[in-house]
Order: sequence, then structure tokens, then C-alpha cells
Amino acid sequence: MDIKMPNLDGIEATRIIRELSPTIPIIMQSAYAYENDRQMSFEAGCNDFLAKPLSKDILKATIRKWLGETENSG
Repeated sequence: MDIKMPNLDGIEATRIIRELSPTIPIIMQSAYAYENDRQMSFEAGCNDFLAKPLSKDILKATIRKWLGETENSG
């Protein structure tokens, strides 16, 4: 989930998703890596926050972390 999106920002989208599905993992990503953005993301219900630019390896590891997958699965 990107924190800055047209029409509906990531914070509000996270709140809506959380109401509909409390257990789905939400990983916020943003070029706006200010502490306030991180805090608002977690308060909205995201599980993790990644600052852009980010490496493919960090993204994959974070997704695996929240989906419970290991390096060799799926």
C-alpha cells in the first residue's frame, strides 16, 4: 500500500481494509518516510512500513514475513 495515492490515500484505505478484514497483512510503503507518516500508518492498522527506495530483497523478505513463508516456499 502506498501512503500517497490519488482519490484515496493509503492511510484511509488501510482503515477501510482493517474494518473489512482485521487479519489481512498490510505493508505501507512510501517515499515520505517521516516518523509522523510511520506513526499514522501503524495507527491506521498497517503491519509494517517500508521507506522508498527499497530493494527487491527487502520487499520480498517483508512479504514473506507477513505471509508466513520461508525463502524456499512458494
